[in-house]
Amino acid sequence: MKSILINLILFSTLSLLHAQNAEGKVTYGVAIIEQLFDENKKNKNNTNKMISSFIEESKNIEFSLLFNNYQSFYSIDKKLEVKDLKTKMAQIYFGGNNAFYLNKKEKKNFSFVNAYGGFFRVKQDPYVWQITKETKKIGNYLCYKATTIKIVENQKGKFKKEVVAWYSKDLPLSYGPRNYNGLPGLILEVQEGKQSIYAKKINLKLIENIKITEPKRGKLMSQKEFIEMGNKITH
Repeated sequence: MKSILINLILFSTLSLLHAQNAEGKVTYGVAIIEQLFDENKKNKNNTNKMISSFIEESKNIEFSLLFNNYQSFYSIDKKLEVKDLKTKMAQIYFGGNNAFYLNKKEKKNFSFVNAYGGFFRVKQDPYVWQITKETKKIGNYLCYKATTIKIVENQKGKFKKEVVAWYSKDLPLSYGPRNYNGLPGLILEVQEGKQSIYAKKINLKLIENIKITEPKRGKLMSQKEFIEMGNKITH
């Protein structure tokens, strides 16, 4: 796997993390794990050709994680200009149509999904993490490896996918990209299938008038209900 150079910029001291009014923003980039993609090149098909075309587009996609002491909201930050189907599909591939909201105080954890011609708020079950002693440096941060299993269910069946997260105890925030959270430190990198999500910039500076609003648009449903609805629509 080609190494990804990450310049993490810290705009304030870590003491802000312990202040009652601490809040900030993490900017994440996305990439294809090219080593995994190359291993499958011998099995060329339309899907692999499409993924190959996403590699350049991925450089232009950024996501933002806004957070305070008890809430976080993760969504696409810098959108690609949609000129053709390939560009639009790249956004979808990296989850640009979805956002994720977490409220630790009220125990709310759901994704805000734009799919099937409508909007839905889908409840997310917390992941069970296996924390290891394996470490690596990301930028200036010592990070620890944690793994979990993601269950993917669609009309083709139910599949298990290992997810690897790298978090730093130096940043004692239990947040991360997408709906990956609950670790004893901010998640700076996630490897999910052929996708890599990595922190590009961390801003712990107090941001005036930062607002994290719980999305209210769309029907609230469980993951099971959403999957069942999708299976009915796509059959």
